[in-house]
Amino acid sequence: MSMPEKVRKSRKQVQKDYYEKHKEKLRKSAKASYVQKKQPIVIGSMEFRLKKECTAYFKDLLRRSEVGDELDHAEMVDLIRRHPDFVPEWLEDCSFVIGRTLGCKNFRIINNSGSFPFSYHKCIMSAPRDKYHRKNVQAAARYAIIGQIKKFRRDNPCLCAITGEAAEPANLHVDHDFSKKTFQALLDQWAAANGGYEAIKLTQDPGTELFVMDDPYYESWCEFHLKEAALRMIKKEINLAGHI
Repeated sequence: MSMPEKVRKSRKQVQKDYYEKHKEKLRKSAKASYVQKKQPIVIGSMEFRLKKECTAYFKDLLRRSEVGDELDHAEMVDLIRRHPDFVPEWLEDCSFVIGRTLGCKNFRIINNSGSFPFSYHKCIMSAPRDKYHRKNVQAAARYAIIGQIKKFRRDNPCLCAITGEAAEPANLHVDHDFSKKTFQALLDQWAAANGGYEAIKLTQDPGTELFVMDDPYYESWCEFHLKEAALRMIKKEINLAGHI
């Protein structure tokens, strides 16, 4: 008696099945995320319910202040920490004043490196810094396993894992087996075991601008991925069409 042919599910169907199995957990997670987003913006001793309220406050502060006026230190520290380019070195022996550039008043920080103006709009409207860091960790993690991907391609026959058909190397993608663990699921598991995304230290290459994990994170992630990842080769058109 012949074995029944394995039914190939689309990515959409697999996601639907996963949701049905874990819907309570996913709903709780979504609710927690919503509550977090509704938290007020706290700057100094003030709380703002909306970003537009925060923007209006600092716009008015800039309007009614004179060039050279010193600003509340705690308040401005909380503000500038939200800047997308913020680094802790900015706050070394720093103070904040009202400056003027090209005829327009602005907020200015003075520290050991000199002084420079900064945009309160960028500080208020930017995403939380940990969101940028998480994306940078993801990019660094993909960059770190390029060698493993190339080795897998070299060491395995040019056969599509879905159809079993041979194909030219250029028409095959190396992919994480979606039915086992996706790349993101692997990275989430590893990051959680290493103190969370915020604990992962990165260095940006000044030449390529690529983010690279610092040791011991680089070695730890590469070893984890090599041990846990389920790689396969599938035809490019199948992968791009969203089938697993």
